[in-house]
Amino acid sequence: MKRALLLISCLGFGSLAAAQTNGADTTVKKSMVEASASFKVFDKYGLKLDLKFIDPEKGSFGIDYQFQLDKKLLGKDPAKINKLNLSLGSSGFVTVAEDKNKNSSLISEIKLEGQPLFHVKGKDLGPSSPIDPLADDDPELPPGKDPLVQQIRDQAAQVASPLWLSFNLHAKHETTQDFRNYDFAFGPQLAVSTSYLSSILDFPFGLLRAAKNNNPRQLDLSVGYDYVTGANKTSLAPLLEDSKFMNRLNLKAEWETGILSGNERIAFLFDSYYDLDRNLLLKNAGKDWNYFYMIRIEKLLKINLGPGTKTKIAIKYTAGELPPNFDKGFVLGGGFSIDF
Repeated sequence: MKRALLLISCLGFGSLAAAQTNGADTTVKKSMVEASASFKVFDKYGLKLDLKFIDPEKGSFGIDYQFQLDKKLLGKDPAKINKLNLSLGSSGFVTVAEDKNKNSSLISEIKLEGQPLFHVKGKDLGPSSPIDPLADDDPELPPGKDPLVQQIRDQAAQVASPLWLSFNLHAKHETTQDFRNYDFAFGPQLAVSTSYLSSILDFPFGLLRAAKNNNPRQLDLSVGYDYVTGANKTSLAPLLEDSKFMNRLNLKAEWETGILSGNERIAFLFDSYYDLDRNLLLKNAGKDWNYFYMIRIEKLLKINLGPGTKTKIAIKYTAGELPPNFDKGFVLGGGFSIDF
């Protein structure tokens, strides 16, 4: 447990120290990227912590965490949508009593992502759209001819694309909380983000929603392949017939929307892993196709802990199996969440 918490602390402090900036000349009008910093190790970082205090078994107080660093390798021009990004991240479930952790899974990942492979162009927002209250036309230029303002509008239209297809190559280290069971997974993934189904999925929630600015986010779908090595270091070893490797398919879906007022949201996650080389032992043990579900209801709190930081209270239910051991378990968690 101490090693896990130390790892999370190091990641958190590392993320805060990652961005280094130099002074910018305020007398020259620059693009949004240039004006934000002269030099950055990472373009974006984030740390999310959920404190759990409700559990089916006593002694399971703990933390759910998610951490990520992003770096743009190609496509740094904000007026262009084709990007190549490098991402470093980790996520997992940690409890004070290791033997009480029903979803003991810590996954650290390095990912090289190209986006978009394909996208449907969003609607043209027009020259008079109020995208950014600070994006006023330069008074020295003719109305509607300021390239920076047009750049902001183009970005907003691209983000509003109803269909976005991306691709990544990834390497993952999957371990239990005590680090005694672990494996490594490598492979590609194809991901789709779309808003075409938003109105259907959002129908029951839209009937109860009062705030107009608490809309659903795009549905994220992905299919990936993992070549898993070191599977003999996990509890699945007796079922693999002396094999150290696995060929695994990963199917995932994520979506969230607003409910009630403008400060409440509900999120859904479905994650599944299918063994392409499943044998009779895996099948009989129910380990050939594993599922994981998550439902989360959160309320935003009006507590200011710094720029870009959000504080929430949430109730979260998780159930199913996660790598590397795919042990079945469920947790009803409620606690305090901080997004950095």
